[in-house]
Amino acid sequence: MLRQTLSFGISGRTEMHQKLAPSIANSTEEVIPHKEERRELSDELLRRVSHFVENEFRSKPYSDLEILGYVRAEGYTDLNRNDIALARSRLEIKPSSRRYLK
Repeated sequence: MLRQTLSFGISGRTEMHQKLAPSIANSTEEVIPHKEERRELSDELLRRVSHFVENEFRSKPYSDLEILGYVRAEGYTDLNRNDIALARSRLEIKPSSRRYLK
């Protein structure tokens, strides 16, 4: 796919450039929805995340990475930090920086 771009030089002149750019979506390929829309989180995983947050010390709440470590230790090895953040948002749990109590 050929893409034209405009660039402005120091002198103020406008120059037209042509660059080769990969196409974003091919008409024959399926467009994959955003990860939040396609990722299904099990009810058990949501219960686990909720359990860890409910039982944390309020003076030092768990970060998403710490929760991920505990969840992975229980057998959920295919998850990443974004999945924990998504689970937290679905449970309406604030990030650790906002759960902190002195």
